[in-house]
Amino acid sequence: MNIISIMVASVDGKTTAGLDSQLSSWTSSEDQAYFFVLIRNSSVVIMGRHTYEAARSLIRLQPSTLRLVVTSQPERFRAEAVSGQLEFTSESPSALVDRLTEARYDSAYLVGGSSLNHSFLKAGLVSELWLTLEPLILGDGLSLVAGQLGLALELKSVTSLNQQGTLLLKYGLLPPILSREP
Repeated sequence: MNIISIMVASVDGKTTAGLDSQLSSWTSSEDQAYFFVLIRNSSVVIMGRHTYEAARSLIRLQPSTLRLVVTSQPERFRAEAVSGQLEFTSESPSALVDRLTEARYDSAYLVGGSSLNHSFLKAGLVSELWLTLEPLILGDGLSLVAGQLGLALELKSVTSLNQQGTLLLKYGLLPPILSREP
């Protein structure tokens, strides 16, 4: 199964502006438009609980897109679940991908946050990273991943999204660098 991690970050690698989880406060309109087109045309979107809670008001359910929220307490969200459109799970990344593969999905977008990104990357389940790089230095905030990974990336393409310098970088993942022989 093809798992593509889609993220936006500042030049200093932050995915939030301090404790503010609202991306719309600092991301470009071009990145937001690109992201929403991707999501509208996707079959599966996987996110963590914090990402879900930050985006809850923006989510528009549609029968053609399954949104999966990974949380340690899926029962907490039982009243919000809509079978086949918005589901909550505590499955491990591997178990979740196995279930999606059995259901004949061939790809999914992973849209964060940092802990969920870390767990999928650590399990070797992400095949691509599509990173919008915003020309900002935020200083404080969450990073792309919550922990050390030692992964190498191969740049596949660079697209300029606006005149201010917002770049869309598409990477493929290479074998882990920490396990390579010196």
